[in-house]
Amino acid sequence: MAKMQMMKRFAVLLMLALPPVFANAANQNSNNNVFNYNYVEGGFVSIGSGTGNPYAGIGSLSGLGADASYQIAPYFHVIAGFNTVSCCSYHLNNFNVGIGYHQMLMQQLGLFVDAQLVHTSTRYSPTGFSSSSSDTGLGLVGGVRFIPVDKVEVDGFVSITAGNNYVDSSPAPGVRGLYNFAPQWNVFASYTANTDVFYTGVRYDF
Repeated sequence: MAKMQMMKRFAVLLMLALPPVFANAANQNSNNNVFNYNYVEGGFVSIGSGTGNPYAGIGSLSGLGADASYQIAPYFHVIAGFNTVSCCSYHLNNFNVGIGYHQMLMQQLGLFVDAQLVHTSTRYSPTGFSSSSSDTGLGLVGGVRFIPVDKVEVDGFVSITAGNNYVDSSPAPGVRGLYNFAPQWNVFASYTANTDVFYTGVRYDF
């Protein structure tokens, strides 16, 4: 009950805050933003023995993931993501949706902060037995995007999730690298410590 009240308060505060923020942002110019926030990506996901894997004793979980971002105002974007991983009769699905803020700090260096709902569902189904459960919490991811040389991007970030029993509430630092190998196409790889999540694949900018 306390968790549901917290989520309702978060949603109400978000709805109250967004209209004036969007109205102000719409009057600003973002032409100097060198980072694209309109993209879809997907690839391979592995969750090792960290706290992102609640049944770490059965081994690493692996599967597929997909994410998307869309800019809705000069400094704001919406995000959504999903991954499904499994191993040894255990299945873990993660879904997130939220809104983010971004801006340039200096040439080739940008800041982003994402607030999101994080939902996790699990199913354990060995021979002759099956059980499932789920939980939802609030997540916050903040970091920087940096272009050290042409066609290469390096990001550093920290994520924290509260209220989801399947994700550790301790801050989890991470790093991501992207290489632009063709117009609008990038390959990427990221690693998030603590939760021990490795994610690699292809991103398409639109």
